[in-house]
Amino acid sequence: MSCSGKRWCILMKSRYLFVTAGLLMLALVVSPGLAGEKFFTEGPVISVSVSGSNQFSPDEDAQLPLLIENRGGLIDMKLVQLGYLTPDYLPNTARSVKVSLLPGNAPPVTVKSDTQVLGILPSGIVEKATFDIHVPADAASATYTLTARVEYEYMQSYDQSGQDAITYHFKTVTEEIPVTVVVTPPSVILAITDVQSSDLNAGGEGYVTMSVKNTGSDDAAHFALYIEPGGKGPLTPPVEGNIYIGNFAAGETITPPRVKVSVSKDADETQHYPLTVFGLYKDYEGQDAMTSPVLIGVDFLGKITFAAVSEPAVATVGKENLIHVTYRNTGAATAYQAQAELVSLTLFPAVIPTSISVI
Repeated sequence: MSCSGKRWCILMKSRYLFVTAGLLMLALVVSPGLAGEKFFTEGPVISVSVSGSNQFSPDEDAQLPLLIENRGGLIDMKLVQLGYLTPDYLPNTARSVKVSLLPGNAPPVTVKSDTQVLGILPSGIVEKATFDIHVPADAASATYTLTARVEYEYMQSYDQSGQDAITYHFKTVTEEIPVTVVVTPPSVILAITDVQSSDLNAGGEGYVTMSVKNTGSDDAAHFALYIEPGGKGPLTPPVEGNIYIGNFAAGETITPPRVKVSVSKDADETQHYPLTVFGLYKDYEGQDAMTSPVLIGVDFLGKITFAAVSEPAVATVGKENLIHVTYRNTGAATAYQAQAELVSLTLFPAVIPTSISVI
């Protein structure tokens, strides 16, 4: 660079240094934004489990929901460095996930559903796949193992070319994971609903009605319903607290005849007290069987009490007198076949009641 004067040269050099310093500062500001990330971790780890109960009965069509979880490890290391390009995929994410349910060693159990497509399954995420199955009527009671086949791919590695290109290497994986199901014998299971009491109060007797459904898989023969006290509560069914029903098919709902129940006089009407309900029957093999007991809660009203609300009676000494007394039912229930009786107090020994009146 030639200068026509010393001052001009100094001025040009100063501008050149300023521009160079400005570009350097711009590079320092922009360069961190060009840094990329590189991840170090293991691939996906897939597990399969049954959601809910895995117990089924012979001659049953059911759904088997499976939970597919990616338990892939956390990111072990992440490097942020100039010149790196951040990949579009994480190595612990399963992609193109498909789940199939195979018979395995459970030939009696038939799988009726096709392969379920889940898509992308990141680490720590759980997805559900539901399969329709059929258990034949002649299936033996045992534990069977189905096979869940899970197919997926994940980014195993990648190559970076220069500053603007990445080549991905995906690995395809097929895993077969056991799924256990249990075939149980047919049974009768009771579901009690619509429990109601009528004319039932503390210190008295009344009736309890209910609806009973067979939610099990067995058709009961010679079914008898039994109702007993639940523990040491104040409710006492009579000795004849059993009701013969006869045939009680799976899925059927019955309304048995009402059962007479007595309540102790010291029972608290603000509480519900239990009764135990169960059934005896002949099962599918003609053998004696008993259902699991079911507790129901019964409510009732308070004690029946009366108050005399008539004016004091006037009696003539030495004669028989007719005394009229008006009573009011101050209790919480209707009194049936009520009777009233006058009792002589020791203060008036000469007053002797001669009859009892029916209200």
